[in-house]
Amino acid sequence: MWYLCVFYHRLLDYRKPEFESLAHLFGAFDDGSNDNQSLEWKLPEHHHPDSPFHFVNLPNEDIARKIANRSILVKGLYEIWGEGSSYEELKEAINSFPDDRKLPYLTSDSTFRIIIDSFGKAIPFKDQTDRIKGMAYIPFQGRVDLRNPEHKFWLIETDDYGTNNGLPPVVDKRIFFGREIGAADRKLLPTYQLKSRNYLGPTAMDAEVAFLMANQAQAMPGKLVYDPFVGTGSILVAAAHFGAMTMGADIDIRVVRDGRGPDCNVWSNFKQYGLQMPVSLLRADNNLPPWRPGLKEIFDAIICDPPYGVRAGGRKSGGRKLLKGVVGPYTVPDEKRTGHIPSTASYSLAECVHDLLDLAAKMLVMGGRLVYFYPVLRDSDISLSVKTIIFESLFLRGRVDLRNPEHKFWLIETDDYGTNNGLPPVVDKRIFFGREIGAADRKLLPTYQLKSRNYLGPTAMDAEVAFLMANQAQAMPGKLVYDPFVGTGSILVAAAHFGAMTMGADIDIRVVRDGRGPDCNVWSNFKQYGLQMPVSLLRADNNLPPWRPGLKEMFDAIICDPPYGVRAGGRKSGGRKLLKGVVGPYTVPDEKRTGHIPSTASYSLAECVHDLLDLAAKMLVMGGRLVYFYPVLRDSDALDVNFPEHPCFKLIASCEQILSYRYSRVLLTMVKIAPYTDEIAEAAQAQHLDFKENHLKWLEEGNLHAAVFSPEFPLVDDGDSLSSKDSKKKYRGKYV
Repeated sequence: MWYLCVFYHRLLDYRKPEFESLAHLFGAFDDGSNDNQSLEWKLPEHHHPDSPFHFVNLPNEDIARKIANRSILVKGLYEIWGEGSSYEELKEAINSFPDDRKLPYLTSDSTFRIIIDSFGKAIPFKDQTDRIKGMAYIPFQGRVDLRNPEHKFWLIETDDYGTNNGLPPVVDKRIFFGREIGAADRKLLPTYQLKSRNYLGPTAMDAEVAFLMANQAQAMPGKLVYDPFVGTGSILVAAAHFGAMTMGADIDIRVVRDGRGPDCNVWSNFKQYGLQMPVSLLRADNNLPPWRPGLKEIFDAIICDPPYGVRAGGRKSGGRKLLKGVVGPYTVPDEKRTGHIPSTASYSLAECVHDLLDLAAKMLVMGGRLVYFYPVLRDSDISLSVKTIIFESLFLRGRVDLRNPEHKFWLIETDDYGTNNGLPPVVDKRIFFGREIGAADRKLLPTYQLKSRNYLGPTAMDAEVAFLMANQAQAMPGKLVYDPFVGTGSILVAAAHFGAMTMGADIDIRVVRDGRGPDCNVWSNFKQYGLQMPVSLLRADNNLPPWRPGLKEMFDAIICDPPYGVRAGGRKSGGRKLLKGVVGPYTVPDEKRTGHIPSTASYSLAECVHDLLDLAAKMLVMGGRLVYFYPVLRDSDALDVNFPEHPCFKLIASCEQILSYRYSRVLLTMVKIAPYTDEIAEAAQAQHLDFKENHLKWLEEGNLHAAVFSPEFPLVDDGDSLSSKDSKKKYRGKYV
């Protein structure tokens, strides 16, 4: 029976081998009809071989479901009820699909759900709803259940390639509709991701690749899997997840015996996920295996990543003097064996692979599998004649130094766009050769990534964006940078990295004063990276700035991310009763000031931006820069927004960051071109009132959160809709 297999669009060379390995594991070839032990595949019409869509012939639905549920790279397997290049063709194909295969899944006592998916484009929510309503010609009798339906039906569109999925253009798109047979476990990789692993080393295998290797080895309950280069056990963890018994060895006794302590070792990785512990972890040498003579065929699979000198070089037993015959073999005294670390020597890849194949030939059962990585050097696609012309004509006479060369030369190819970079096709590729003048610091972003930051909050700015804002503000030594909404200090950390003096303020005194303790606060973030501490961190209100009258032009740059109601709403001093005049101002007694948290009220985005521009006009030096994010709602693909203006400033850059199909934010960079005067203050107030009057309602209310979450297209209960009717507001921001 033919099924549509939809792969994840990654690790393209791994997809079919993994699928066929699982097909063999679950008995797809047990009937003996296929002597080649390979499946029959075919592509949908007009599809490229690298497309994620393939038709595959499998004996029955049970095998298909088992393969899909276990596979790492299969997104889903579907029984196709119809396909076509248009919705009219699709409807005709679905109506002609045999009723005896459709009706069992359309009964009144069943529950179902229709899911819209696409490849090559994102389908807006309204269009998804329209497509679901358009399937009303299918006689569904059951009840819609969006959480746990008995049957899931998928409507999948493939866009005309070449737009944004890296595949070459095709003549026409295809539309598929079918019933889901099985789908991959989406929680598997997040659960086993390395960043949450208890015990890690420099050669730990990525979780996704480890599971692929375990599938290639057909790990399952009752099988014994061996890794002769076990390291921190990543590959065996994947095999144990599928129920296999595991056993490992490593030449470094500190890895298999000690780890980093009793609660941080190879065993703790298995305990972390509640997996069956390994049968044994040996200190053993692949060059001198520990097995007794005559022992053979005990492992069902050997899975490993041999050391080949990139992250770790291969080692074998015996020091250089022993291998050269300068000294003879020796026996370690009993009293020294506990702490003894045997000497080792270099172990070439050729010798390592030979020993591995010899071990596998002896110790694997008949039909057992050996799965391992082998390194290769890839020759460039440039012809030899081009290389010869370039390099022979240069007369390069210096010494090659791959670590710290005085000069770096780059040979760069640009491929014909449209294959794998998402750009439209061009006529011809280009090849460049030149000397490197400078390059970005590749260690910067990994060093400052948020997941390793000491003190974080819900509005912490991403490290990359914070550094971009600091560059837009021209942060450098000798400049003073101010953030009036400092939060956990992410933006000021970036400015301080470039040598600028920093100063921040926030209306929440708990953030700037307390944090989460003496070692987890804004100050600790600067201490973590060895940066110059801020000049000051104030409890201050952007609506009522704390500066004395007459103080002005003291900051070289103001950088901030004003609150606009998505992750945090704006607040200003004064409770609602105070602002409405119900109660008067009050003075906090001295004995209560230490623990006092001032009351606050809602602070609209329009008022917040006006106060920010007024503050910057007063406090920035001439030529100083104001860099801040401004939110916008996207009504169409084109961005046509009137940004706030001020007579003191000139807008020099606006950079949009799309966060969802309805919501984005724009990084505005403004430079001060005129001094602040009373006349300018009046003109700025007039501009502010005009801006408020003519702008969207959500801006005045300061509640972008409601605009993102509110249903833009309310569904009408007409009795024929196949969608679930739910009056609860739906989340509409995919990436917010």
